[in-house]
Amino acid sequence: MVLACAVDGQADFIVGGDRHLLGLGTYHGVPVLTVREFLERLGDG
Repeated sequence: MVLACAVDGQADFIVGGDRHLLGLGTYHGVPVLTVREFLERLGDG
C-alpha cells in the first residue's frame, strides 16, 4: 500500500526503517531511503 501511494502520488522519496522496503532500494523510480539518508540528501540541497 505504501509503495502504491508513493507511485500514485508521484513521491520524490519513500522514507522509513522497514528493512523489506529498504531492501528494494527503489520502487518504480522512487528511492527508498533511511531517515539518515534522507536527511543527508536534504543537507546537500
